[in-house]
Amino acid sequence: MLLTSCGPRLEAHRSFRQVRGVADTLLIVGVACFEAGREDAAVVQWLQRIAHRLRRIGSICTGAFLLARAGLLNRRRATTHWKYCELLTRRYPAVKVEPDPIFVRDGNLYTSAGVTAGMDMALRWWRRTPAPTWHWKSRVNSCCTCVAQEVSRSSALH
Repeated sequence: MLLTSCGPRLEAHRSFRQVRGVADTLLIVGVACFEAGREDAAVVQWLQRIAHRLRRIGSICTGAFLLARAGLLNRRRATTHWKYCELLTRRYPAVKVEPDPIFVRDGNLYTSAGVTAGMDMALRWWRRTPAPTWHWKSRVNSCCTCVAQEVSRSSALH
């Protein structure tokens, strides 16, 4: 069980290590472990390996820290929750942090400011995805939640 930075609990139905085959979209949720810089090295390495195969990658709130740690935001525009924009800038100077937008798109990478901004971003994804390829259960959900299990193990947030 993972306690997110804003309170709700998420339960992963499988680990990121179990993701096989084609994945279209990856969405990283914000978690509290980013403040201490305790992002799991195995998750970071997995992100680096899988990123080039994805049509789009996104983060909600402080999930941007995990993308930045993996180097995926280097020389790209990004945002996170306003409360953490300065920290993201200090910790990852190669990221072009924009504190004002609710979400930022830079190529196939999307970052959102907070939880409700992440909902807006997800709705934009849904609107821009052709209906025949939108299979929430089989394509998006499997990647959206798979990271949560490993992050929760390394974060000790239970």
